[in-house]
Amino acid sequence: AGYERQSTSAADAWYRDPVLPGTVITQAPRSSTSETIFEFAASEEACIFEWRIFELPGLVKATVPGTGVEVRNWTRQLPPVDIVDFIYAGFFRVEVRAVDPAGNRDQTSLPGVNVYAWEYVPPIPWGWIILGIILGLLFLIFGLYYYRRYRRRKAMERYAQQRIKRKIKAVAEGDWRNAYQGGKKKKKRKGKSKKRTERERRAKEGGKDGKRKRKGADDDKKKSKKKKKGKKDKKDKKDKKDK
Repeated sequence: AGYERQSTSAADAWYRDPVLPGTVITQAPRSSTSETIFEFAASEEACIFEWRIFELPGLVKATVPGTGVEVRNWTRQLPPVDIVDFIYAGFFRVEVRAVDPAGNRDQTSLPGVNVYAWEYVPPIPWGWIILGIILGLLFLIFGLYYYRRYRRRKAMERYAQQRIKRKIKAVAEGDWRNAYQGGKKKKKRKGKSKKRTERERRAKEGGKDGKRKRKGADDDKKKSKKKKKGKKDKKDKKDKKDK
């Protein structure tokens, strides 16, 4: 009998790729804006990308390798890449490199090609601003409401204290009727106000002036009637003489 020997070796195949891929940043956020989207491209197909972020003290020598504090280490991701979760207000630098299917990485760091520095300005938080304004107005309204209630309560307390004092005074003086009525003071009738007396005085003066004017007009009418009558009498006398 014979047997068939099975091979324990495994066959493997590979190819060697000595060409390193190139990397280009095709889209980057504008400086002094709140944009955070990056787009990358590679010189070879089927490449993936790795990127990292550095915080910078300013834009002077921002693209020099080794400057700044690393905020995010090499992160593998396909574009587009949104880095909004890793940055805040300030200056930053992004470095990108491509990795081809053979595992070769781009070894270059060229400013304006695969290295980009810019200033990030966070967007204005309009939602929080509007919410703060609304809460401030509500706080002001409730504050005024409670202040008015506080003043009214204090006024009522002062009024109650005054009534108690008047009661005690009335009891001490033996005025039981005033004490029974709660120590209320009788309100004195006030005289005519200054405005009212002034109006009445002006009305009287106006009436006198009107009477004077009417009297003068009547006198003028009487005088004119007398003149007409005198002229008529003279004319009648003249006619009689002529006859």
